[in-house]
Amino acid sequence: MVSRLTEIGAKAERGEALSAQDHAWIERNKSKFRLALGGFGLVAVVGVSLLAAAGAFNVPATPSSQTAASAAPPAPSPTLADEADALITDFKALATPCDTAGDSVKAAMQNPNTAPDELYSAAKAAQDVCHQTHLDLFNKLRPPPSADEATKKRFAEIIDLCQQAYYGKKHTNEALAAAVDSGMRPSKVAEFREYADATNAALAQCVGGMMAEVQKAGGKKSGFDETPTSTQAE
Repeated sequence: MVSRLTEIGAKAERGEALSAQDHAWIERNKSKFRLALGGFGLVAVVGVSLLAAAGAFNVPATPSSQTAASAAPPAPSPTLADEADALITDFKALATPCDTAGDSVKAAMQNPNTAPDELYSAAKAAQDVCHQTHLDLFNKLRPPPSADEATKKRFAEIIDLCQQAYYGKKHTNEALAAAVDSGMRPSKVAEFREYADATNAALAQCVGGMMAEVQKAGGKKSGFDETPTSTQAE
């Protein structure tokens, strides 16, 4: 299940259309997806919800030829499109501090001359920054105000998934610091890798879901200049 989910998430992240088989798989399995990146740690990773069980990629029943034209959804309003673009801009601005801190951690991990105390300090700093990013996403990011209730609900679910992903980045850096502090004890390294894998999957679903909804809302900023920085587990 995880490999298929990752494959679909990568396709969504690239902005590619999902196939009928992809949609059918999501419908069959979405009730099984759970992301457990909560305040007391990684309880379990059964899977990562592609859109937090949202309806963004739901496949409606195929209408009959007589009703197909009348069933077509109305075109998004210019106001909604602008609001969707603004949401992408706000998300990227709020996420940048955590992503930048993550870049520093990755650079430290990849540098063979990095001392353990330097990596520990970088991870602890990123932990604090990403915790604040999670709070900022929770407090400041909202669905487009002019959207209808169904669209607002889908955006809210994706925003919630993005909040969880950045909370996961906080916990991933916390786990990395703990691993370094333990002298890279295998159990602590394994815990760090679990957090990193779950967080990277959540980030992919966050980006793919946000892109899909912005496209549906008529926004022009449906892609990202850069995908939010993943957490490297090496």
